[in-house]
Amino acid sequence: MGSGLLNSRTFVRVLRKDQILAVLMIIIPVNVFISPHFSGFGVQFPLFRLEGTRLGYSLISITQDLNFVTFWRVLWIFGVGILISGIILSFLEQDNIQRSFQRTGILIAISGIFFLISVVFQYNFKFDNPEIVIIPLGIPVIMLLSWWIFTDAKNQLPLIQSGE
Repeated sequence: MGSGLLNSRTFVRVLRKDQILAVLMIIIPVNVFISPHFSGFGVQFPLFRLEGTRLGYSLISITQDLNFVTFWRVLWIFGVGILISGIILSFLEQDNIQRSFQRTGILIAISGIFFLISVVFQYNFKFDNPEIVIIPLGIPVIMLLSWWIFTDAKNQLPLIQSGE
């Protein structure tokens, strides 16, 4: 009787907590930039950066950052790649949910470490320079959520496949 199409209610049941949290990692602001004289600000997400100054606002994608390749940008790109691979892996591995949760949590934690190392190389351990102060708000959030996903793996039961 089934047509093979998923209705919206079935689709919601298919999504798991680790998948939803992993996708939300893309829209969590990783860094907030503030100039000491409050003449400008910026918010950096994994895939883009939004900057505002007296002259206006700028949306800078990660592909535009590739024009100026530096070591910290390479680390940032690795972090983004690992984060996206964790998201993709959480959707691909449906058979063993416990292993999927653990892998997703580990990959998100590794991406957070790459983001942190990238920020330290770009600025310093104090997260500031004379022109700008950086507040890495999203990095602790990424680390806490990845730890929660990893530890929640033991509470997940394998999916029961029906033999239709």
